[in-house]
Amino acid sequence: MGLKRKTTFSLLPYALILCLCTVGLVALGKGIAGEVLSDGKTYHIVREGDTLWGITGHYYEDPFLWPAVWGHNPHITNPHWIYPGDPIYLATLALARAPLADVAPEPPAVRPPPPLVRSAPAAFPDVSTLTISRFMADTALVTTEGLKETGRVLAGRDDKILLAQGDEIFIQLSGPGDASSGAVYQIMRALREIRHPKTGKNLGTLYGILGYARVAGEPEGSVMRARILASQCAVEAGDILRKGAPPPKEVYSDYSKRDLRGWIVAGLRSDELLSEYDVCFIDKGIEEGVQVGDTFWALEAERQVENPQGPGKVTLPDTRLALLVVIHAEQNTATALVTNSQGAFAAGHRVQSRMQ
Repeated sequence: MGLKRKTTFSLLPYALILCLCTVGLVALGKGIAGEVLSDGKTYHIVREGDTLWGITGHYYEDPFLWPAVWGHNPHITNPHWIYPGDPIYLATLALARAPLADVAPEPPAVRPPPPLVRSAPAAFPDVSTLTISRFMADTALVTTEGLKETGRVLAGRDDKILLAQGDEIFIQLSGPGDASSGAVYQIMRALREIRHPKTGKNLGTLYGILGYARVAGEPEGSVMRARILASQCAVEAGDILRKGAPPPKEVYSDYSKRDLRGWIVAGLRSDELLSEYDVCFIDKGIEEGVQVGDTFWALEAERQVENPQGPGKVTLPDTRLALLVVIHAEQNTATALVTNSQGAFAAGHRVQSRMQ
């Protein structure tokens, strides 16, 4: 059930969005930089061609410590799949050599469900109570009605180009808005336009969610000071602000309340090969009653075969390929996390709400 990721696949800007942990002191040299590990937190940002074996061999001069480094980075669900933009936390040598039992583990992205309480469809385990942590929910969204932009990031306080959690930034709001001290804004970046794979209709824009910032102090003309509360990848000048606080820390899956059928319109990293732990987008949203936590089946493409007993064709029953858990809902679209995948699928495959 590991997240399928490659270091050799070109991910353009989308790879930034799944940097699913807070970036602290960042090692950004060309290739692997020669930092000396201190008692403070140090991170290495994955570049093309990096492996955990090579990273640990460079920093610790002992590539066999890669399991320990993997253990201190719970956002890496499969050690063979890291990709450019991933932050790798580098512990001090003593901590890296210490047994992992001495370090308090962080909760996994999806906790195993409790003992079976409801019957499940054949070939799928019980998935009635999956719990998804927030760092998986803060990924991206597709909006069809246009993003209600409220401002932009102007610059970092110390002329830093890449900004992260704890950094002080300057922002500028588009209008009066809520300029009071303490107001919280979502930091976003436009990635690409999305068209419906079946109708060709323009569904809107895919936006990556980079983090959140809180206003600190009163306005100084049109400019305000703010501090980044949380970041999942680097924030830069020009990034978009939208009013909104971080979502709940956990998302609980449940059966859908309405019988809905639709389509997968895009994937976050790829439209072609989607599988477990990927993030995708469907063409159903709040207007159709979709809520965070609702679940959908991803279905195999409809198949028809020749009728051996007469003219015409026979449509075969639906085959379920994966379960999708809604982690964010817009008016006409929803962001979903792929779980319990039984095979690869793609944008253009059908979805059906999972009912009791």
